[in-house]
Amino acid sequence: QITGANLSGFHPQTVSFNGVVSSDLVYSWTANTINVAVPLGATTGPITVQNTQGTVVSATNFVVAAGAPPANDNLAGATVLTGAAGSISGSNTNATREVGEPLHGTNTGGPSVWFSWTAPATGNFTFHTPSPTTFGTNLAAYTGSAVNALTPVASRSADGAYPNFSSAIRINATSGTVYRIALDGFDGYNGDFTLVWEPVAAPTVTAPSGSFYAGQYVNISGTGFLPGATVVMGGATVPANDVVV
Repeated sequence: QITGANLSGFHPQTVSFNGVVSSDLVYSWTANTINVAVPLGATTGPITVQNTQGTVVSATNFVVAAGAPPANDNLAGATVLTGAAGSISGSNTNATREVGEPLHGTNTGGPSVWFSWTAPATGNFTFHTPSPTTFGTNLAAYTGSAVNALTPVASRSADGAYPNFSSAIRINATSGTVYRIALDGFDGYNGDFTLVWEPVAAPTVTAPSGSFYAGQYVNISGTGFLPGATVVMGGATVPANDVVV
């Protein structure tokens, strides 16, 4: 969070860290603060804020923290996951992309970490990053052992770099097969996360009460929903929007 004056969210704003512009959505709840993610590649130096009211440079430097990459930064050091279900917390801060490493989903990403999971049974399993997260997550699953020769199984990019923009993938797993799971930061952002894996259960659904007009959005509650789901209403099939896992 950046503090100052005349930082109203009603003005288009650009924030740069020692010359590196943040591609994150810049928003201000008050005229005195800005919430924005530090961009990948930023170095220690002044912060510059530009909006329709003018340009201002901080009197003191913003300090970029240094540190070692996580132990599972590379595929060879992937963290081993076990069992049909579980969760693990971690961080992709200071993580990097290896030479030959594929994009995980449709987003460029960058600070990826790796997990290795051997399917305990044949069936459908989901991997997802539930809220809260501190950045938008990209997820992908592969088979293979060389980072430059992986076979894609499933992938999904977050809808943005912002906190709690999570993602989920589903694997039609074969018992005994080793799957490589990559967790990446949307647009190169990083932070803390929790990764959850579990079998895909048959969904349940509760129809919303009341009456609705054709074309009206409705909220449907239930369990076992996945991104990419479809909904059938009165014989008409429509895509589901904003599926929360």
